[in-house]
Amino acid sequence: MLAQFIKYLEKENLVVFDILGEDEACFRNRFRIQKYAFLAKRFGLDLPYQHSIYLYGPYSRSLAADYYALARDGKQYAAATPDLPESFRREGFLDLIRGRNDDWLEITTTLISKNKRIPQGDVLVEDTEYTKAEFTSELVTGVLHDLEDTGLLKLSR
Repeated sequence: MLAQFIKYLEKENLVVFDILGEDEACFRNRFRIQKYAFLAKRFGLDLPYQHSIYLYGPYSRSLAADYYALARDGKQYAAATPDLPESFRREGFLDLIRGRNDDWLEITTTLISKNKRIPQGDVLVEDTEYTKAEFTSELVTGVLHDLEDTGLLKLSR
C-alpha cells in the first residue's frame, strides 16, 4: 500500500519520490511522505505505521525503513499504481494539505499527535509553542483553528 500511496502523492504533485540523497530536496521529500502518511490515516487510509514525536513532529521508523527499501529496490515501486481504497477520503485529505508549506505540516501533525494526551486547546497550543519555539504563536493558533474546522482535533474547553 505504501508504494501506491507515494504514487498517489506524486500524481497529485505533492512529493517527488527522490529520497536517497543527502540534499535538502531529498530530506523534504522524506519529511513530506512522513507527514502525509500520518495525515492520510486520519482520512481513512489503512497504513500500518505508528508515529512518535521526534525532531520535526511525528515520525515513523518503520515507514522510513519501508520507503527506503522501495527506493533502493525500485521494482515494486515501478509496478505500483496510484490506486487507493475507497475508504480513503481523498478530497478531504487534498483540501486540507493543498498549498500548505512544510511548517504548516510540521505544526499540524504535532498538534494532532499531542492532542491524544492534551485535549485542552489552550494547553495544546502552549505545549506546542514550547516544543516548536521556532514557530510563532499566531501560526500555531492558526493551524489549530484550521484543524478544528476540519474536525481533526478533539478539544475540550
